[in-house]
Amino acid sequence: MSKLQDIRNLVQEHAVSVSSSPGDWMDYMDTASRLYRYSFSDQLLIHAQRPDATACASLELWNEKMLRWVNRGARGIALFDETWQNTKLRYVFDISDTHMVAGGRSPYLWKMQEHQREEILTHLAEVYALEEKDAATLQDALMAVAREMVNDNYEIAMSCGLIEGDKVTITDGPLAGKEAMICKINRHKRTATLNVEMFGDKAGVTVGLEVVENWTITIIENFQKKIRYNIIFNRNLL
Repeated sequence: MSKLQDIRNLVQEHAVSVSSSPGDWMDYMDTASRLYRYSFSDQLLIHAQRPDATACASLELWNEKMLRWVNRGARGIALFDETWQNTKLRYVFDISDTHMVAGGRSPYLWKMQEHQREEILTHLAEVYALEEKDAATLQDALMAVAREMVNDNYEIAMSCGLIEGDKVTITDGPLAGKEAMICKINRHKRTATLNVEMFGDKAGVTVGLEVVENWTITIIENFQKKIRYNIIFNRNLL
């Protein structure tokens, strides 16, 4: 198996791994927050290979612009290079893999200061038009923004189910067997709202769900049987 295919498998497997529990996701987010200029797939690959990485760059950038030499024997972090017609691999190195020479410098690693909290909170409230209750604290604002992003961007295949009284049974789709997570169904919009845990709190996530009454299925099945019977009967007459 080629190195490129190994890395493709790694990013797919690691995407499943980091989303397996809130703790694993938060561990990934710690790494991603330090490498926010990288794409999601790059962040996944860096976390999979060097979860303690703080500042990553190519060998050329470290050597030529930062005047930091990459240590002999340092192992590069493999990322996808899609600037070519065919995808290749490129390699970056963490700052811990380098050492400074004369005239060298270290990259600026941003970290939120206490006096910046109010400014960031105001910015989030204005950009995302947060309600007052969602902008009481920075934690509340981040939670509200995350919930909005999930609802806007999380795409999941449509599920189908049957409803009889208050009981819903999912017959097909990703919600099968997860009926207990459903807290609300909008049959007009064909959606279901799920209770999911995000950052230690509960959040509502909307997904597609088509539900029909049990008696509707019976009518459809009987109608289909009648059509099949008429087809067979007409063929016998010919």
